Amino acid sequence: MKKALESTLIGFLISLSISYIMVTISVLVENASITGQQLLEQLVVAAILGIAIGICMLIYHIERIPFAVQIIIHFLLVTIFVGIAGYFGHWFDYDNAWSFVSVFFTELMIYAVLWTYFYRKAKHDISEMNQLLQKRKEM
Repeated sequence: MKKALESTLIGFLISLSISYIMVTISVLVENASITGQQLLEQLVVAAILGIAIGICMLIYHIERIPFAVQIIIHFLLVTIFVGIAGYFGHWFDYDNAWSFVSVFFTELMIYAVLWTYFYRKAKHDISEMNQLLQKRKEM
């Protein structure tokens, strides 16, 4: 239960942060403005997306599933959720195929950066634990 809450909270916070950055970039690039209602809509979409992705992160705690399979399943679930969020968040221009490609390319880039960060953090944590175990063993 603790892992589920932690994963959900991490997904929620990361999604809100990235959403804020993406909305800001979009407004600046297009030299546009958005209403409070539109901002609230994006906030809700990002929050729900983050919670869903956070829950999906629990797949990494199922030890009997090979790591490569975990990554593939997680990425596919994230892609499905991004597609659903994109629909409700109006991230796509249905007359322009490039808008779909752009959203999913952005997802891929964000996924790669975050996955790399969490992978390196896990490796570092494992290394520290091994060092502590080694020190205990030497005592």
